[in-house]
Amino acid sequence: MTSPRPPSTPDQRHCANCGAPLDGPYCAACGQAEADLRRPILSLVTDFLDGAFAWDGRFLTTLRGLYMRPGGVARDYVDGKRMQFSPPMRIYLIMTLAFFALSAAAGIRPLAITFTPDAATIRSQSAGDIEDRRARLRPGADAAGDTLDDATLACGVLPGPDEIAADGSLVFARDTGINIALFRRGTPPESRNLDLQTEQCFHTVLTNGGAGWVEPVVIEAIRHPAAYEARAAANASQAFLLMVAVFALLNLALHPRRRLIEHVVYSLY
Repeated sequence: MTSPRPPSTPDQRHCANCGAPLDGPYCAACGQAEADLRRPILSLVTDFLDGAFAWDGRFLTTLRGLYMRPGGVARDYVDGKRMQFSPPMRIYLIMTLAFFALSAAAGIRPLAITFTPDAATIRSQSAGDIEDRRARLRPGADAAGDTLDDATLACGVLPGPDEIAADGSLVFARDTGINIALFRRGTPPESRNLDLQTEQCFHTVLTNGGAGWVEPVVIEAIRHPAAYEARAAANASQAFLLMVAVFALLNLALHPRRRLIEHVVYSLY
């Protein structure tokens, strides 16, 4: 049985959620704010930004503390000294979004694929350049009596005219190098076409080497490097969160007497 509400004056404001009298901007009974939602829809966006990414003195205090004594900030927060610090999840979200926004603005690719030689080199190479590339494929092939055309040296076409298809696109050559790096500036490379023989070659080489599982990844990175990089960038945020979880579990293994929540707070900071 609930107790009756105290009488109120005609101009007394009441909480829209629980009906309790209001003595300020927040309800003393349930904590809901008095704010009226019948206002411009843009206010919903500002409310979200204010709740998730509130920029106040605590944010700068937290950053300064994390720079000077990162472990101390987490320790103080867990011990109850929270008013002076921004919550760890808010700090994590702000810094993660800032990182990816700045990376995109600076043209930095979280995972960058490069082919060597690049498209410009292939399209401008001379007959001498082609001969040099073929000679580097298999030193001493001529001395052994073999020709490059009847020796399976690697996966792809021979360097030369076959590298450029009739429609102007590039074809994967035998001496093409595939390099994957992290956080490089620039644009994704031009894709390379793969014929059926080259695909079968990749399948044989990777399967015999015990790396058959990586075949779809290699094929996609060659055929669609831009799409592959875009998907890798989209997955990078999930990888960051996974690293937080792994770091928290590692700390739990090293310090099992402390609760998991303490290690999560430390890892987020």
